[in-house]
This record gives sequence, C-alpha cells and structure tokens, in this order.
Amino acid sequence: MLGEIPKVSGTVEVFGSIAYVSQTSWIQSGTIRDNILYGKPMSKLKYENAIKACALDKDINSFKHGDLTEIGQRGLNMSGGQKQRIQFARAVYNDADIYHLDDPFIAVDAHTASTLFNDCVMGALEKKTVVLVTHQVEFLVEADKILEMEGGEVTQSGSYEELLTAGTAFEQLVNGHKDAMEVFDPENSMRIHVLPVSNYKSYCTMDISDLKDTYESIILCVSNFDIPFSTAYLIASLVDIVATICVMAYITWQVLIMAIASLFAINYVQGYYLASAKELIRINGTTTAPIMNYAAETSLGVVTIRAFFMMDRFFANYLNLIDTDAKLFFHSNAAMEWLIIRAETLQNLTLFTAALLLVLLPRDIIAPDLSLSYALSLTGNQVYLTRWYCSFANYIISVERIKQFMHIPTEPSAIIDDRRPPSSWPYRGRIDLQDLKIQYRLNAPLVLEGITCSFKEGTRVGVVGRTGNGKTTLLEDLRLKPLSERTGSGSGKTTQWFRLVEPLSGRILIDGLDICSIGLRDLGLKPSIIPQEPTLFRGTVRTNLDPLGLYSDQQIWE
Repeated sequence: MLGEIPKVSGTVEVFGSIAYVSQTSWIQSGTIRDNILYGKPMSKLKYENAIKACALDKDINSFKHGDLTEIGQRGLNMSGGQKQRIQFARAVYNDADIYHLDDPFIAVDAHTASTLFNDCVMGALEKKTVVLVTHQVEFLVEADKILEMEGGEVTQSGSYEELLTAGTAFEQLVNGHKDAMEVFDPENSMRIHVLPVSNYKSYCTMDISDLKDTYESIILCVSNFDIPFSTAYLIASLVDIVATICVMAYITWQVLIMAIASLFAINYVQGYYLASAKELIRINGTTTAPIMNYAAETSLGVVTIRAFFMMDRFFANYLNLIDTDAKLFFHSNAAMEWLIIRAETLQNLTLFTAALLLVLLPRDIIAPDLSLSYALSLTGNQVYLTRWYCSFANYIISVERIKQFMHIPTEPSAIIDDRRPPSSWPYRGRIDLQDLKIQYRLNAPLVLEGITCSFKEGTRVGVVGRTGNGKTTLLEDLRLKPLSERTGSGSGKTTQWFRLVEPLSGRILIDGLDICSIGLRDLGLKPSIIPQEPTLFRGTVRTNLDPLGLYSDQQIWE
C-alpha cells in the first residue's frame, strides 16, 4: 500500500494523505520536538494532544530540557519504547487521512501499549482510517474488519466475532494468546521475581573496541601513495629554485638581495595564511561529517520519508548541508589563491630586479640571456613549492583526528591469563549485584544508582518498569534474558550475561566470580541474548545460528 514493492499484477488505489509508523523505530538526529513536528508548522494545541495521546508527557517532563532534548544519532540516548512513541507522535501530529501502523507496540510494555491503543488509535485517530498490523490479538476486538493472512494470501476476513465463530486459524491464534496470558499458578514450580527499577533518564553509548588494527590500516593507507614520484618531483623543484638563484647570482650577484628578501616575505605571508587556513580546514571537517550522517540516516528511514511525502524537504536539507560544506571548501581555496597571488608577485619582483640589473649593469656581463631564462622559471617553481607546502600543512590536520581516536580508552583485555575461569564455570547460575553503579561517560548522571540484589540459580527473573527507566541498561552489564517488554512473554534460560558497560563501582558476581576480573573473550563465550532489536549477519541461516562454527549440524538440529 505504500508503493515500496513493485506489483506483479493488480492495482492499489489510495485516496488521501498517509502517515506511517514502522516496526523498527526511525528517529532523526535533532530534538524531540523536531522529530515530532517533522517539518510541519508548530501548533501548540495539536502538539500537546499528540504528546499526551502517545504517553510521552511523563518522559518529556523527566528530561532536563524537555522536548528540546537533543536526540543522538539514530536515537542512541533514547530507549526503544521512547523512540517508538516519538515516531507514533510524529504520525499523529501529521494529521493524515490514512495511518499505516506496522506492529507499533512491539517495543513498549503492556501498559504503555494499552495506553497507546486506547488514547491514540481509538482516541486521537478515531475518525481516521487505520490499518494495524499486529501480533497482539487483544487489540483486534475493536477492529471494524480483520484480514487473516497466510502464505501471502488473505484466507479470511470479517469482524472479530465472525472470525471466532467461523472456527478458523484465527480462533486458534486467539486461544493460544489467551493461554499465554494466563497468570501462573502460585504452586507452579517456576518462581518469578520482580526487580523494580527507579525512574531516571536513560542514556546510551557506543562501546569502542581496540583500534590497533584500524590505526595500522590508516597508517598503511596514508603511507602507500607513490612516494618516489612525489619526492622526486618535490626535490626537483627545490633543486631548480636553488640552481636558478645560483645562476642569477653568478651573473648578477646583486639580485641575491632581492631574492633573499622575497623568500623571507613569502615565508611571512605563508605563516599569515596558515593561521587562518588551518582553522578553515578544521571547520570543514565538522561540515563534512553531517553530510555523511544525514545520508546514512536518510537511507535508513527512506520508507518513512516516502510515506509522508517528505522527499523534497529532505532533498532541500541535503543540499543545504552540501552548500555549507562547499562554502568552507570555497573559502579554503580562495585563501590559497590569495597566498599564490602574493607569492607570484614577490617572485616577479625578483624577476623584474634581475632584468633591470641586466639593463643597468655594464655590458660585459656573461650570458645575460641565460640569467633571464632561468629567472622566468623561478616563479612557477616557487608557486608549486608554496602550494605543496601549504596543502601539506593544511591536510596534516587529519592527523589530529587520528590522534583523538588513539587516546580513546580501550576495552579490557580479551583474555587475562592468570584470571581465566574454569571451563565448567558457571556451575549453578547464581547472580549477585553488590552496590552496582553505572554511568556512560564522565560527568554524566548515574544510570544505575547502587543496585544490590541476588538472583538465585534456577529462577526466572523479570525486569519490569516503564520504558526508559533503565531495564536495557541493566542488561548491558548483566546481559540477562529478561521477560520481554511485549505482553510479558518470558525468556528461555536463566542466567545469561555479558559485560558491555564497565561499572563505575560495585561488583557483579556469577557463582562467586567477579565478571569484571576476567577477560572479555572468556566472558563472551558464555552468554546468549535475545536483544530488543534483532541483528542478523550476512550469510546463511546456519552461519547466523552458529557464527563461530562451534557446533555440528546434528547439535544445531537438536
């Protein structure tokens, strides 16, 4: 219906404007307000209604800068539920005629999903045409018409009651969902512990791996250009300039006075130029990165952009970024030409002095034409040398950026020989948190504020709390398999962990062993995780099931 896939046959007719909420949330870099307005003019009443309908009011009030809070690239400092509600609010504020909702409740908890459905879908979008794709059949009771699809075909359609009484697969789906939603019997051997999480602002970070290989690759790439040819050409220019001055001095030694004065003057002008040119190159580096980020960001949300018919707006923004970058590039080249004009002028003064001396001095000078011909090549060689030196001085600024990465703290060692865990570890699967405190960067607020608790072996642990309250943050240090945020569906195993964020203080003990004391590789071979956003690697299903190739086909089938 969005026109993203070419049709083999048939027609699709859509009458009215479209708003789209994707299954995987797509957020732009910028403020929360910019993401909700999405290029539309600000209407305070409609804006506040959209925020309230999408249950964003409490989250925005908890942020220090409210809806002007900056969102990192791809929404890195927002939780999955917050990102999903922001794009929901974007669709509501757009006030379209038709709404395509592709499983929009997948990243939010059951209570928030119910609020979104009642206040947003059934409230704010009451008079709109809504096409809802969902696995959560409890919301289908309110649907006017339900289409049941199987094998790429519509196998059944009708109202909720009609499909139930028809005795089709839809009835089995509803009954299966009801069975899954039943409350566990207290006498059931499965014990569920609920870990409350206090309210705080969620931050996100990017772990930086050891960049040693990257540095070596950069050095090899930089040093792999044609050194012999470049060096020979540079040395030839230097020799040519020295030979020219020597020949001119031998014939008319008085020209040395002007030549030396010109060289000092060119050196002064170069210093004056480089002071500004280097800053232009630094600024140009900050204007180039947004272009690449914007292109990558746009490619991820191209379906949403086309659904909202925002192609012209994004293209105009892209051109503005290119113009901003081109301005710096133009100023940098203009400054270079400013320098070259002055270098040519100063060398022309040397040439003019040599010619004047040949006219004024006695006529018994040896080979005056040789002196003049050498003087004519002096300007070109000096301009080339000046341009090469200044370009080299400008682009050596790139080394500053490389040095910034070289000083980023590295991850802990992959293997610590004297602290390797036994091969049978973990023995039981008990987890103890002792005054665990985590912050993502220096001078940032604490994300986990002194959590102390124990998870007994053989138990199923539920980590619950409102979206954005730090459940995923806790798992980044534990990598437990929690109860999913979707309608309370449970996990399979018990104690699965993985150290992604180093704690500020406190300890995490697995069967009495502090996981911060062992190497990351030893720890990484133990965990398994079902992440909030799935990641698949390029290749076959088999390579995705066993990326390291540790198991046989029979073991995988079993």
